[in-house]
Amino acid sequence: MKELNICYLTQQYGNFVSGVGTYSTNLINSVIKEGHKVTVICPKEKKREFAIPAIRLIEIQRKNWDPSHGNWFTLSFQFFLKLKKLMKEEKIDIIHFTDARECFFWNYLGKNKNILTIGTMHDYIFMEANYNPFFYKNIYNDWIRRYVYYNSVKALEKRCLKKIDFIICVSSFVKGKLVSCYKIKERNTTNIYNGINFVINKLENKRKERVILIIGNNLQGKGIKILFKAFLLIKEKYSDLKIIAIGYDVNQKHLENYALKLGIRDRVEFKGARTNKYVIEEMKRSSLYVMSSLREGFGITFLEAMAYGTPVIGGNVGGTKELIKSGENGFLVNPGDYEDLADKVSIILDNDLIREKFINNGFKTVRNFSVKNMVDKTLRVYANIF
Repeated sequence: MKELNICYLTQQYGNFVSGVGTYSTNLINSVIKEGHKVTVICPKEKKREFAIPAIRLIEIQRKNWDPSHGNWFTLSFQFFLKLKKLMKEEKIDIIHFTDARECFFWNYLGKNKNILTIGTMHDYIFMEANYNPFFYKNIYNDWIRRYVYYNSVKALEKRCLKKIDFIICVSSFVKGKLVSCYKIKERNTTNIYNGINFVINKLENKRKERVILIIGNNLQGKGIKILFKAFLLIKEKYSDLKIIAIGYDVNQKHLENYALKLGIRDRVEFKGARTNKYVIEEMKRSSLYVMSSLREGFGITFLEAMAYGTPVIGGNVGGTKELIKSGENGFLVNPGDYEDLADKVSIILDNDLIREKFINNGFKTVRNFSVKNMVDKTLRVYANIF
């Protein structure tokens, strides 16, 4: 494959504090090692723990007044301005938006036939935006805002994604939704699973504590309220068990009050946003990782938990079903079924044979989702359609 000049546009590079950040950092760092010229346009960060000096960085300032998640709306406009300037200076072969919806302004203001544009879709939450506002009332405390926002993004996303050359989806489920909900031509999309860098250490299982771990910036969407209700059913049985929640959530105060209302606030620790090193240490010591999401494009944190010998329970939704085989390398529970979730947590905590089975099969699962596989397939996409 000839050397390419690739420009990546991403809301996060050099850190692993989100799924998009993990994906972008692993992909970009690996592609430059393959001998390609790489430019990254991204927001300023105080520290980039995993950045490579050889990569050219063009930094922009986030607009904190932008209420869109990850500031994607204003970022898409800033990306367009920086791209326009960059293209006057040199010839770019491929433009890759690591979050596809951030191509919004680029595609609306003109498509250059000499440049290949690629986007990666990590979720399908807006594709399934519900026109009934009371659907959100049953899930979120800020349901009116979410109803308006989700349906607005759906309308914008549906139009802009049709103008991109090719879309990489993180799971077959996301790809299917993209084709059915947005009428994207199937030949213009493919599925490439996210990968992680891992070193399997089977000794990690010997240092587990009575901790249920959940990670996410949208903890309500990740099913934390369902976890709370399940915990309420088993808290007396496991008097030393607690929940640790990692991630920044704008509704954390509401979640704290909800835990207080249920009488479990003293058994729940909200840690907020943390470094990758901190998250790894929590995964190593936790006895269980639970993320019974209402929707999930893939769920890279399941892989990370498996790599550290931590059994997992996920929602029976989306791309998670392609990663977790219930009863083999973890459990799946239907969204909202807190009684089943409580049962599944008890089974893993009480049954050493099942626990060991999930841990060993989790190690096997992780080997199928390496960064190398992800990067090799992405480079083949570049080569086939460039």
